[in-house]
Amino acid sequence: MAIKTKKKYRLTRETKVVFGVTLHRIEALVSFGTVVAGALGGWVASEANLSQLDNAWVSGNAQVSGNAQVSGDAWVSGDARVSGDARVLGNAQVLGNAQVWGDARVSAPVIVVSGITYNVTITDAHMAIGCQMHPIADWRGFSARKIAAMDGAAGSKFWKAYGAFLLGVCDETKRPFVAVAPEQG
Repeated sequence: MAIKTKKKYRLTRETKVVFGVTLHRIEALVSFGTVVAGALGGWVASEANLSQLDNAWVSGNAQVSGNAQVSGDAWVSGDARVSGDARVLGNAQVLGNAQVWGDARVSAPVIVVSGITYNVTITDAHMAIGCQMHPIADWRGFSARKIAAMDGAAGSKFWKAYGAFLLGVCDETKRPFVAVAPEQG
């Protein structure tokens, strides 16, 4: 005999069509993690896209479609898109304008931030900004000259605008982590 589990969210009647795929807004039915019962979430094509177990959630304007799945304590937020056969699991975070597709697997601990000049991937010990991947401790100690050597004036401008924010993300220990990239100015 199968054990029934109480649903944590439902598909609302609010829909939108994106590239021919109907997406449904989700609504939390119970409180879990940092989500409060009644909170509206992001968009999914079907209940198969987001686990009814644990604290996985899709928020903001984020979209999950195709055979993609979000599970565990993973979060997809902002304007992120997860599609194809992609999996976001564990404590992974997909934020901002990040896109995960195909057969990609994003698992914890990892945070992906995009839409701020360079794509940024943060794990428990490393941060990749564009094609530059270094231990987080190294990023903390890089001089302005070292940053400039990575990508000239563009790298320096980026680090000045986002360095403190990204190092703060590296320091974040609360899960699930939800962040919004600062406005570009």
